[in-house]
Amino acid sequence: MSRKYFLYISGKNIIKEYTPRMKLNDKKIKYIIREKIKRRLSTEIAKEMKISTGYVNYIYKKYKEDGEYIINNKGKPKIITDNEIDTVKNIKIK
Repeated sequence: MSRKYFLYISGKNIIKEYTPRMKLNDKKIKYIIREKIKRRLSTEIAKEMKISTGYVNYIYKKYKEDGEYIINNKGKPKIITDNEIDTVKNIKIK
């Protein structure tokens, strides 16, 4: 029996534990980057923060490319209403 199918039981993979992706604030992102700079393993950081190793590597890669701690969260942009536009125009005129 191959190793691939040995740990496979009725649709569940025993090795891989499912943990939903955690929303990270700036403090946690800075911690991840600090630990990666200290040459700590991504798997250790990921288990501690309850995120995937790929996400740890993604955060560190973005830091190395941009040189910043900021990770832009993906999502739908906020729609600016006409009322908000008018208030900004009124403030600029005054």
